[in-house]
Amino acid sequence: MANSEYLEKLKQGAARWNQYRRECNCSDLNLRGANLSEINLSKVDLRGADLRGAYLKGTVLVGASLNAANLSEAYLKDANLTGAYLNKANLSMASFNMANLSLTTLREANLQGAYLRGANLSKANLKGANLQYADLKGANLEEVYLMEADLSKAKFNLCNLNGADLSKVQAFGTNFTSAQFTGTCVKDWEIDSTTKFGWTVCDYVYLEHRKQCRYPDRGTFPAGEFAQLFENVRAAAE
Repeated sequence: MANSEYLEKLKQGAARWNQYRRECNCSDLNLRGANLSEINLSKVDLRGADLRGAYLKGTVLVGASLNAANLSEAYLKDANLTGAYLNKANLSMASFNMANLSLTTLREANLQGAYLRGANLSKANLKGANLQYADLKGANLEEVYLMEADLSKAKFNLCNLNGADLSKVQAFGTNFTSAQFTGTCVKDWEIDSTTKFGWTVCDYVYLEHRKQCRYPDRGTFPAGEFAQLFENVRAAAE
């Protein structure tokens, strides 16, 4: 159960909560199962908070600090987390369906088994994040930074990955069916025979960082060549 005093202060808004937190120097932020739906908590300081199973549907968390917070199994459908900080946060099994996570920083965050269907993660930073078994069907990941992330067994079908950085990701058993890949960086990524690329849409990719080494170097992939490129990569890896 959430600490009732903490809950009352939070419902008064981010400014009062942040002041309260500075004054009380509270460290054990128990907000487990709290109902904070539809509240404007922009720029709130919830670093390290225990928000397991919290209900945050439609909550505004623009620019919020949630580094190292525990939001496992939390419900954040339709929440707005634009520009929020969730570095090393535990977001396993959390629901972010249709949420706005554009420009968020999620470095080394644990999103294992998270639900992100239809979410907007454009230009988010997920370097080193764990997205194993996550469901991102239909999500917008345009220009997302996923370097060194683990995407194994995740669902990226129907996703917009145009301009994304997928360098050094692990994508074993990942489902990219019907995803858009134009302008992605695929430097040193790891895929295998279980990685799915059916009906993907791609004009060209980059084989090096900072949009270097365009492939093909001009024009677009002829029909079927993009899929064949990754068939060759998989065959070489096995």
